[in-house]
Amino acid sequence: MTSTSSTRYEGDTWDLASSVGVTATMVGVNMSAIPAARDFVARYEATYGTIGPYSPYAYDAVNVVLAAIRRAGRADRAAVLAEVRRTKDHRGVTGVTNFDANGDTRNQLISVYTVRGGEWTYQGLAAGKL
Repeated sequence: MTSTSSTRYEGDTWDLASSVGVTATMVGVNMSAIPAARDFVARYEATYGTIGPYSPYAYDAVNVVLAAIRRAGRADRAAVLAEVRRTKDHRGVTGVTNFDANGDTRNQLISVYTVRGGEWTYQGLAAGKL
């Protein structure tokens, strides 16, 4: 979640200054809680500005696909998809990525945030482990 004076969610704007104590969950984790992500966040923010909540996940997804392309050894969609499915223990900035039989990531983290001092404050994980 971003730390701003107001937050938009599905078209609604919340005034965080008057929302003290509001608690919400978000898929993912505050990247500052993951030691392996600190360098990535610093480089990202130096280049692009404040990191978005899904930027690290997009970065890891691209790297999973790039590794699958290298393993496939050819520009063939079916071969690349097969290699993506075979991904095991991909170490990225969001943690270790594996996929289940349905193709869903097993790297499933849910974070808890509470409004304090007019900002969303990371409280920790509600589900998953680092």
